[in-house]
Amino acid sequence: MSKRAIVTVAALASACALAGGGLAPLAPHPRLFVGADGFAAAKARLESSAEGRAGLDRAISEADAVLPKPVLMRQMEGRRLLGTSREAISRIAGLSFAWKMTGDRRYADRAIAEARAVASFPDWNPSHFLDVAEMTFAVAIARDWLDDALDDSDKKLLAEAILRKALAEPDGKTLRDGRWSRARNNWNQVCNGGLAAGAAAVREDYPEIAEAVLRRARANLPISMKQYACGNFPEGPGYWAYASDYTAIALDVLERQFADGAPELFALDGLADQVDYMNAVTGPTGLFFNYSDPFSNVAPRRGPVAACWYFALRFNRAAALARYEMPLFRSGKGAGRMTPLMLLWFRPVDAGADAGAPLCRVLNGSNPIAAMRTGFGANDWYVGIKGGSPSASHGHMDGGSFVLDARGVRWACDLGCESYNRIEQMKTISLWGFGQKSSRWSLFRLGTEGHGTLMIDGEQQNVDGCAALSGENPVVADLSSLYSSAKAVRRTFELTEDGLSVRDELDGLKPGAKVTWSMNTAANVGTSVCGSIDLVGKSSDGSPLVMKLTASPGDVKWEVVSLAEPRTPADSPNPGVSRVRFSRVAGSDGRLVFSVAFRFDSKAQGPR
Repeated sequence: MSKRAIVTVAALASACALAGGGLAPLAPHPRLFVGADGFAAAKARLESSAEGRAGLDRAISEADAVLPKPVLMRQMEGRRLLGTSREAISRIAGLSFAWKMTGDRRYADRAIAEARAVASFPDWNPSHFLDVAEMTFAVAIARDWLDDALDDSDKKLLAEAILRKALAEPDGKTLRDGRWSRARNNWNQVCNGGLAAGAAAVREDYPEIAEAVLRRARANLPISMKQYACGNFPEGPGYWAYASDYTAIALDVLERQFADGAPELFALDGLADQVDYMNAVTGPTGLFFNYSDPFSNVAPRRGPVAACWYFALRFNRAAALARYEMPLFRSGKGAGRMTPLMLLWFRPVDAGADAGAPLCRVLNGSNPIAAMRTGFGANDWYVGIKGGSPSASHGHMDGGSFVLDARGVRWACDLGCESYNRIEQMKTISLWGFGQKSSRWSLFRLGTEGHGTLMIDGEQQNVDGCAALSGENPVVADLSSLYSSAKAVRRTFELTEDGLSVRDELDGLKPGAKVTWSMNTAANVGTSVCGSIDLVGKSSDGSPLVMKLTASPGDVKWEVVSLAEPRTPADSPNPGVSRVRFSRVAGSDGRLVFSVAFRFDSKAQGPR
């Protein structure tokens, strides 16, 4: 090994010394997520219940659908190979799992063909290291799960590809490293998780490099896992699923590979509560609270997440799966490329939903949110409230914004994020610049104007501000640090069985300052009268529902602005979405107080 790699190994060994001893004895393949009898046991569990059998049948059908397709080619999208890496996981893991469940050699042969193809790529795009991490995971699955189907030449090909394209520099000796290994965001979890799986798969071939990678993952994962504090996650539900799937991968690998089981990782603040995170941010519509960059836009429908099953199994919280994960599983939904892991972690859930789940809660941490609801039924009210800072990883200028579900309709929505590849290729927007004057904030969906919050004299929120949330019901959002044009800005959310009230109090404004209240909605918008405006939606049975927004004082003039057409060439269209808003002007005392009540109008019938 090179001097650089030897120093790295020594440093990482020292960093882990307090956390435990050496690696566990090398286990035979398979050693990723299962032991010698793991697949047989998983098959027996799946076949023991109707939903398990259905999930197994779906996985085999998905593997069948891959068989007639051509093998993967190296396809870049912008600066990323990520789509190919993810498809490699989907195909290799899905086919390998199908082979283990059926013994049908067609699946193994096709998985090997896919693994050979990606192992022969000239590289896995190390300039965007997420691509490398995910491809490493794909090839690690092939090298481990297909061990008894691989000949010696294929074992060598896959192991060398993992070594030279991922774990080490092309010289095969110098450990690859970068900011990703110690990042505070999802890159840490994804990259350390993917490479840890690769290292475990090739431990017998490259023991020193493999041990260095595993020790580095154990030492550095807590840097990003600290973001799980208070049961929250600062990057939002979309990135929670991504980061947490790879956290689950890393934790499972490290627990098996270290003799002491790496216990300090499982004791980190907030980790055991992650089984509740997706439940907290999912409304009764089945849509989640899509703050930050959510991977989906106005209608972000929740799907199964493999990590939920891992956390529930690891922390003995199976009941937490009953409310959303098990119904989604029963409805035929899979967890995408991580479906085989979800099936390995699957356990029948007979218990009722968590009886102790709170109706209203604030999830603090570095980017706090709140979730309020009147109950867990399909027609109950739900409010997701955003605190925190635009400077958070993948953050938006969305402090004080909210989503609202009631009677099966999402009435207040968030627009979501922009396409990374599209914006990056424009070269005119600094998408990853988070400074106050960065052109990132000129994107409508990311800046203050694109969110359901307050805007003072058209100014953006302060990048370095952070909105604090307190209380359970009501929840108070202190937005003061987000606004330079006011001394104090407080937004109070109170939810009852009858509806929602949002009250805003601003002090220290300049006389004549214009404060705009706004909200995005995909509902139809009716006319406004006497300070009220109607939103019209449809219940699950197709009957019309009318949500009345009533402002106080009642002399406000509501405006309706269609967001369907993009505002600039850099912005995306938002078909079917409108903005409802009004403005108030500060008097000589620099103080404004106003509120909006959300109630159903039982007399109104459809748009007027």
